[in-house]
Amino acid sequence: MLDKYFDYRKHKTDFKTEVVAGISTFLTMAYIMFLNPVILADGGFDFGGVFTATALAAALACFIAAFYAKTWPVGLAPGMGINAFIAYGVCLGMEYTPAEALGAVLVAGVVFLIISLTPLRAWLINSIPKSLKLGIGAGIGLFLAIIGFQLMGLTSDNPVVLVQLGDLNKPLTLLGAAAFISMIVMEKMKIKGNIIIGIVAFSIIAWLGGWANFNGVVSAPPPMTHLMTFDLGAALSASMVTVIFTLFFIDFFDTAGTLTSVANVSGKIGSDGKIKDIDKAMLSDSVSTVAGAVMGTSTVTTYVESAAGVKAGGRTGMTSLVIGIGFLLCLFFSPLATSLPKEIDAAALIY
Repeated sequence: MLDKYFDYRKHKTDFKTEVVAGISTFLTMAYIMFLNPVILADGGFDFGGVFTATALAAALACFIAAFYAKTWPVGLAPGMGINAFIAYGVCLGMEYTPAEALGAVLVAGVVFLIISLTPLRAWLINSIPKSLKLGIGAGIGLFLAIIGFQLMGLTSDNPVVLVQLGDLNKPLTLLGAAAFISMIVMEKMKIKGNIIIGIVAFSIIAWLGGWANFNGVVSAPPPMTHLMTFDLGAALSASMVTVIFTLFFIDFFDTAGTLTSVANVSGKIGSDGKIKDIDKAMLSDSVSTVAGAVMGTSTVTTYVESAAGVKAGGRTGMTSLVIGIGFLLCLFFSPLATSLPKEIDAAALIY
């Protein structure tokens, strides 16, 4: 049945290849299960509620991509950068509540959904200069890096120079730095899942050394404390316009850029320069953002790590289906997530 639906022969692939590709992509993006709750919790969100929402939103998004945008072997989950903007910019900086922030995510998702259904989609993608598209990624990267430095303890706040060197004598800071270096080394050695391997390996060292608490591995999923808690009243106020525009702008062009990158790797760009079935992929992404906001997490987006699965031979939505199953299984590992030191989680942010 799956063979007929995904048409493996047409895409020059098979069931085994698609499963391996799905696992490859999942391993490269599974770190979001640990980092998303850590980051949003700093903004006032409930860690357990975000953990469950992250797993379910990512799984649902991947299933939508698998069965609707079935020619796209992509993974979707709450996006890095956007979650940091919500936690540190919207909630801490602008002092909005998590419910109000989720309302903004929902409205931005609906705007994205509407535009994905109209010719505006292509016009917007083609009208933004390439330099600005690249600048968005660079800006988000630097934003994530400075947050990672602070979480790891490499830097600390200073009222005069804003940023100063942190205390490098702390064991967890040193372990976080070592985890970061290991991720780079494993990448050069082409080891799949280098981020998650680095986080878990150095967390084990921290537990054995007594520098962090180990809370267990498996348990029932935490309750969805942020389910349907979005505040549309605040989201539709004039003061939220900038936030909603920023969320939409980042999500829209991040998705467009990611899909373009994946299309380049998978050969989905036609001789006319147009990307095949990009409308279905973007519609899947926008629907997933709306669903994620309802469940209680930040903007869901397509991950550039999907290229790992494409390089492993993934060519159809079967790859997305496998990724989604992986996120569903993560539901039962919340004790492990709470056991990972934030200093070591920060290595993935900087990476």
